[in-house]
Amino acid sequence: MDKLHTLFKLSEPLFCEMAERNIINIKAKFNENFKEISAGFNSCVKELYETVLHQQAGGFKKPIEFLYIAYLRSSLITNTYEYRLSLNSDELYLDPTETAMYWSAPFMHSTVDSDMEQVKVLIKESMPNVHASSYDIKELKYHYSQMYSFGSMFIFKRLVLNTIETAKAESWATPMLSDKFSVIFGGHMEKTYEL
Repeated sequence: MDKLHTLFKLSEPLFCEMAERNIINIKAKFNENFKEISAGFNSCVKELYETVLHQQAGGFKKPIEFLYIAYLRSSLITNTYEYRLSLNSDELYLDPTETAMYWSAPFMHSTVDSDMEQVKVLIKESMPNVHASSYDIKELKYHYSQMYSFGSMFIFKRLVLNTIETAKAESWATPMLSDKFSVIFGGHMEKTYEL
């Protein structure tokens, strides 16, 4: 078993414990600040719609089949905690006309750095002869942040439903959508899940 795999196995129970506790706090923060958070998300989607409307009017964009909400590995490591929202045709990654924006959600990851300090202490106490390199710690942090991202899918479901309601209530101009339109979530160019 390689070192990184051993560190994952050692850290996993603590990750689960911390994530379970923190997701409760994230839900509370989300509910408390729902109006502000949803307004920012809605604004991002509305701007994407407007961009696609121009692209479709110019004949550059096929009907939209996916709203793809992707967490970004780079933003988890750099602490910007951005999600990439993109509207894609049936070609998804190969869509020749890219339409994407970035939406930041630091409230969902506010404890990651302090939690990682606890993980470093655990490693030092449990494996004093093993030096966790900065690469190892970044990989552990990415793994832990992914738990939050997937734990927060309920937030994106609620945001998407709110956006649909807002779009109807405010009569947004909507781009041409495919009959198979769906909202998917996952890592950028990684496995996705339908919301």
